[in-house]
Amino acid sequence: MRQKITPILSAIMVILALQLNYAKAQQVVLFHENFDSVLIKGQYPLPTGWHCTKPTTNVLDSLSYGYHIDSTGFSAGTYSNSSAGLYGAGMVDSASGKNHITIKNVEDSTGWYNLYMPSISTLNKTGIQMIWGSRISNSFIADGSAVPQLWFSVDNGATWDSITHQDSPGGSAWGFVNGGVNINFPSKAENKAALMIRFTQHIQYYSGGTYRMDDVWVWGTTSNTGSGINNVVENNSFAIVPNPAADKFTITSNDVKNGKVVITDLIGQTVRAINNCNFPVSVERNNLPNGVYFVQINNQQNQTIAVKKLIIE
Repeated sequence: MRQKITPILSAIMVILALQLNYAKAQQVVLFHENFDSVLIKGQYPLPTGWHCTKPTTNVLDSLSYGYHIDSTGFSAGTYSNSSAGLYGAGMVDSASGKNHITIKNVEDSTGWYNLYMPSISTLNKTGIQMIWGSRISNSFIADGSAVPQLWFSVDNGATWDSITHQDSPGGSAWGFVNGGVNINFPSKAENKAALMIRFTQHIQYYSGGTYRMDDVWVWGTTSNTGSGINNVVENNSFAIVPNPAADKFTITSNDVKNGKVVITDLIGQTVRAINNCNFPVSVERNNLPNGVYFVQINNQQNQTIAVKKLIIE
């Protein structure tokens, strides 16, 4: 068997793949919380997946012990962030009655308080970034309480790494932390099934002052993870029928014996792999969502013979 692929044809197929946004990096929202889903303001509940602990007592989500949902101290206006990836969002609530999360330095005693976010998947994502809005009472800092430290864990909380950031300047005014510039996570946080994020804060017991949070955002960037699309090859002896497909499709090849079929999505993630194929091969759709995929045929030497576009609808 001999395959002759001209450079012009290869270039055309690469351009086609690029037009399909296969290898295009794109920033996507991985998490957003504005706390407005909580209908009962006060000590219960925090949004699903959030929890607050005071290590010395391990009391969860209590108005007297740590963070709770509040609607007072709302912003008299709005603030915005011009950092890439915000999609024009990130405006703090500007109407009375909207919620945010609050911790006061009128808690039970001096101590450390941890606020845990729901775990976030960063699989196939790079460039993890985060930001949130905050409002700090002057008396909160003056009385000896501290703004929260930011930590993350990729091993289910066994170990934690800190991330440096700057908080809002205070003065009881809402603003995005870090001067409105997204906080960058190290590469250790990328491509993880469960990224845990924690805020750790020291509270000095006194008669007044609060730290408030709203509009918590986390982003990641999708990119080509390397499925060999730059070696796209058109081969007329290789066919997918039907295409578009609904429930199942059949792959035929006149040239390959005991080959391998690899099906990837548009970001290069393998969604199906079939070894030692004797064509034709019938493939059930199973749980594959609607969309565009690439079907790659490899020979016994694991060399790519052809790649074709597959549409499932």
